Amino acid sequence: MVALPLWTLFVWLTRVRNVVRDDGAGAGLIVPVALCGLAVYALVDRRRGLPVLAAATVAVWVVRLPMVLAHDHAAAFKIVHAGLGAVSLALAGLAVRSLRLSEDRPLPLR
Repeated sequence: MVALPLWTLFVWLTRVRNVVRDDGAGAGLIVPVALCGLAVYALVDRRRGLPVLAAATVAVWVVRLPMVLAHDHAAAFKIVHAGLGAVSLALAGLAVRSLRLSEDRPLPLR
């Protein structure tokens, strides 16, 4: 399952670009850079990295999405970020499910 790591890189590298473009504080880069690092880890070591990325994804969006929705943002901004969060959460769930299914399969006989 490479969908979650690739999606994560797309979403959070875009955030890194936006923060850098807006001369944002270094603290604004902590979450996006950490998630990008976890995405790369998940691509390199799927079995160990994917659950960590999925857990981090859920943690970030469970905190971030209510903040975005409660803050004084335009409706379009809220809709886009709700969509990003929904896709991220869905992919996190699918990633964990795919790992569980692959663990349940017997090893092929040689």
